[in-house]
Amino acid sequence: MVPDEHAGSHDGEAPEDMTDGRVAPADDTAIDAAKGDGAQGDPVVVRDDGRSDTGPSRVKPSKKDRLRRDLEIERRRAGRWRRFTIAVAALAAVLLIAVCGLTWSTVAATGDLDGLRTSTQENQERLSQARASAERYAEKTLMISSQNAKEYVTSLAEGTTEEFGKTFGLGEGEAGGLTLELISQLKMQSEGDIAYSMFAGDRESLPAEGAPWNFVVVATQTVTTIQQPEPSTSAVILRVIVVHRDGKWLVTSFAPDPKIQAGNAGGVPGIK
Repeated sequence: MVPDEHAGSHDGEAPEDMTDGRVAPADDTAIDAAKGDGAQGDPVVVRDDGRSDTGPSRVKPSKKDRLRRDLEIERRRAGRWRRFTIAVAALAAVLLIAVCGLTWSTVAATGDLDGLRTSTQENQERLSQARASAERYAEKTLMISSQNAKEYVTSLAEGTTEEFGKTFGLGEGEAGGLTLELISQLKMQSEGDIAYSMFAGDRESLPAEGAPWNFVVVATQTVTTIQQPEPSTSAVILRVIVVHRDGKWLVTSFAPDPKIQAGNAGGVPGIK
């Protein structure tokens, strides 16, 4: 009897591939069964010792990952340092501007103060010069002697403007001639001292070049005449106006202050 070529298959053995001797692969059902529960559970993790395990991943980061992480940390640190540097630079710039502004303000204020001091000093000098001119002329008018009456009247025109100087002309009917006649007839002798003077204007806004400077001069005058041989001393208040022209201080007006000595011109030369 001829033996059955496929008899071995009834013993549960896997049939052999007769062509190349390889074992036939199992079907998909067998493969899925072989995988068991692990196919649908946690992934298989290979440990450092080569064994596999399932469960949450506990793989240590690789050297490349560590380098990437360190690089990111350094990049963030560098970014923070750069922002800090920019903030410091901006603050330094603001402080520099503030310091420069304060310095410039201080320099400007100092320059303005120096200019104000210079201007104030110049104004004080001008006021002093104008005052001295008014006082000199007032004192000159108080020094009278009948022995040199003509020289006295002539001197009254000195240091004055041309217009005011003409009032002391010695011609007939002129103020100078009348003053000379009065002094000679009364045989007047007079002397005086300046007590003080006051600028009758705005000290904060002094007169410009050529404008009048108005002074009130207070003095004492001692007078003797043929009618009153005993010396008589009295206070006189004079109004003297000066101007500055061509570098000189000139008297442009002189008279007793009308507000105080109205109608009383006695002892004051040049006034009728």
